[in-house]
Amino acid sequence: MVVHYLPAQVSTGLLPAYPPGTEKQLVVLEGTLTVAIGGISETLNTGDSLFFQADADHGFANRTNAPCEYIMVISRRT
Repeated sequence: MVVHYLPAQVSTGLLPAYPPGTEKQLVVLEGTLTVAIGGISETLNTGDSLFFQADADHGFANRTNAPCEYIMVISRRT
């Protein structure tokens, strides 16, 4: 489990795919987070959560003028 903080107007850029079976689950604690997964984009607000298979390129962005904080759990099925 990791707590991430993205200042206003900051992006992680595109992250490479993880090995098959890797999953990410996140919940936004504060602010607005845009998640891009394999060319599809989803915007999450405070209290929203998302679960996805991380075996595709993905990235996280804060496109607002306020900070964003979220918790992410990364797991892998064996």
